[in-house]
Amino acid sequence: MSRAVPYVAKPTEALLQRFSEAADARIYVVQEPGPTSFVLKSADSERKHRVSIGSVHSCSCGAREQPCVHTSFVLLRIFRLPAGDQRAWQGGLLDSELERIIEERARTTAARRQQQRMAAAPVATASGGGGGAPRPGEVAQREIDDANKEPCPICYEDISCEDQQAGKLEWCRLGCGKSVHRACMTVWSDHQASIGKKLTCPLCRNDWARGAPAPAAAAAPSLAAARGAGGAVHRHARCRSCRASPLYGRRYRCLLCPDRLELCEDCFEAGMHRQHPFASRERPGGAWSLAVRGLPPLTLTLTLTLTLTLTLTLTLTP
Repeated sequence: MSRAVPYVAKPTEALLQRFSEAADARIYVVQEPGPTSFVLKSADSERKHRVSIGSVHSCSCGAREQPCVHTSFVLLRIFRLPAGDQRAWQGGLLDSELERIIEERARTTAARRQQQRMAAAPVATASGGGGGAPRPGEVAQREIDDANKEPCPICYEDISCEDQQAGKLEWCRLGCGKSVHRACMTVWSDHQASIGKKLTCPLCRNDWARGAPAPAAAAAPSLAAARGAGGAVHRHARCRSCRASPLYGRRYRCLLCPDRLELCEDCFEAGMHRQHPFASRERPGGAWSLAVRGLPPLTLTLTLTLTLTLTLTLTLTP
């Protein structure tokens, strides 16, 4: 099978620089829609990026060359490819290569789960002694093993005993007992709130224990959650990208797709479906207005010509 993009026999200096940036960057995985699709958020930005690994890698950051920094993060940190692995240099993968890295990641995950089943985390039977100790009925924190370090499921940096001693960890108290970084859990909590989902463990998907100190958003609602609390709730709308429903904040609708493709505010700002122009409205029943973001020249032309169409059509729709 031939490649959809030219084969790279040697990494360029620019690619090695992106590898270095990906290794140093504080990037969080806030959603994993599928085995080859990831939604990332950088620590220094509110913008989110969707990365897709396949025959041609893509990222909503709009980088001209792949792998970009975000795609490099996925390949090097999530799939654990060494920087010297030729698969990490390519702008796309063959089906056999893609299947292989998915299988390798799944095998590693399965081995960890098997190990968890063989050594189930104990359940507390007495009242916790404070300081984050498990309460009756909660799962105790699993021991941190520096010899076989596991990555945090959100930032994909290794969790260490040093993190534990510094008080940087929280754990799943109602399910797997595995640890995550407190700061990462706050980012995860913010994203869950922004797409209208309840807070769950990023590993086992069990409910996150009420009163656990990790997610700061439980005590201080995130900006995304605050938007929803303000009353801007579009109850019968669904985001085509993240599948959130209802939608909070602004509601975005594509002006070209005949099936009325719609996005939530976070997915629109993250650059989803950027090839088409959009209209938006702030509240149910409100007026639609043209949504502006960094669009390619062709789409800008379409946007200008469709302004009148927007006025004629969207005022007649619910």
